[in-house]
Amino acid sequence: MQDGISSDAPRSLADRKGRIAKKLRISVTDRCNFACLFCMPDREKVRWLPQEDILSFDEIERVARVLASLGIEKIRITGGEPLLRPRVEDLIAGLSKINRIRSISMTTNGLFLADSIGTAMKTEFNAVTWWDMRNGQDTANNNSSSLYGWRLYGDYGIVNGANPAGPADRYPTFYVAKLLQYFARGGDLLVPASSDYSLLTPYAARRANGSLTLLVINKSAAAALNANITVNGYSPNSALSAYSYGIPQDEAARTGVGSADIASNSYTGVGSTFAFTFPAYAATVLALNGAQPPPATHQPDNLIKTGSESTYLGDNVYNTDGTGQTKSQSVKAGRNTAFNIMIQNDGSATDSFTVQANGSSTGFTVKYYTGTSGGTDITAAVTAGTYAISNLGPGANQVIRAVVTVARGTPSSAVKDCLVTSTSIGDNLKSDAVKARVTVN
Repeated sequence: MQDGISSDAPRSLADRKGRIAKKLRISVTDRCNFACLFCMPDREKVRWLPQEDILSFDEIERVARVLASLGIEKIRITGGEPLLRPRVEDLIAGLSKINRIRSISMTTNGLFLADSIGTAMKTEFNAVTWWDMRNGQDTANNNSSSLYGWRLYGDYGIVNGANPAGPADRYPTFYVAKLLQYFARGGDLLVPASSDYSLLTPYAARRANGSLTLLVINKSAAAALNANITVNGYSPNSALSAYSYGIPQDEAARTGVGSADIASNSYTGVGSTFAFTFPAYAATVLALNGAQPPPATHQPDNLIKTGSESTYLGDNVYNTDGTGQTKSQSVKAGRNTAFNIMIQNDGSATDSFTVQANGSSTGFTVKYYTGTSGGTDITAAVTAGTYAISNLGPGANQVIRAVVTVARGTPSSAVKDCLVTSTSIGDNLKSDAVKARVTVN
């Protein structure tokens, strides 16, 4: 017998239909900082297991080694919230050394997203699955005024249920996830980083392009923290790009003043030792040698709904003929109807868009206005293709309104199509169109 396997034990895990088990799920803790109904339908009745009833890391490794000898190739670490188990990275390091184990992944929530990603990067994880994108607002848990935040609810997701989501509908965890694109990607190498102050947590990566990036998390809710940074074994060329998300950006989402998106700045004169001030309650990426982010993308996204509807059609659908994003209404002669058209920036950079649409024709008068009610008449500019929506940040939007009036005497079944097209000024090859269709009944 070896590792608890008898000599006559089966050499694979197969069910009655001959299907071989290749995947193993290991729950390393029952504890979680959330209480989602998915896992805890009776949250008031939950009682955590005593610590002595939970398998030690040595016991988990032994079980995994036995099961690997029986054909298991992939392991998923779960909980509860697995990152609440102290030193879970030591377990991952041990599991990664087991013969035949090809993949180790983890399911975790996104509350401490940047810190969790940094911790996971120090292990042998092959993947991290976040729980979850959208979950829903909850006012029943801890909403103490002593906690940071202006939203009068909690949400286990990173985006709320708004369709489409605006800057204030994307929570801080959404923007921190976006921030991580500047820190590291596949093919980069994580390198050691340390701090002598508990409220500043650093991570570092040597990028495939030769640059060095630092992810630094300031966990103080009240104070910007000054740090003296020393870089060993690397010679910066004086250029530094900084990307940050914290309280100022979240306040912009609350007030609508300023940008709710990631802040970026450039610096020069940076050497192997330099000072930097990290904003309170913020995640900051410092890219030495001025490492550039991925190229900016440009993409207008037109969405449409009738005046009486609450949900827009056409989110993340892009074409120039309105396919899959057309709204139709039937109207009697002598009456009118309205459509709301939202022009949204789905690109990664601030952009401006020109808007062009069909005008009036026999039996139909078409007018375009700013906003969902009232507003300025912009018909002449829209029909000429000269109307511009300027300086929309990523995810931001503006709404215009199309009002179609059917003249008296217009024959039944006559149809009027208004194709509304937005084109990026940053890249005029990027356009999107929705269609408003009116049929006379």
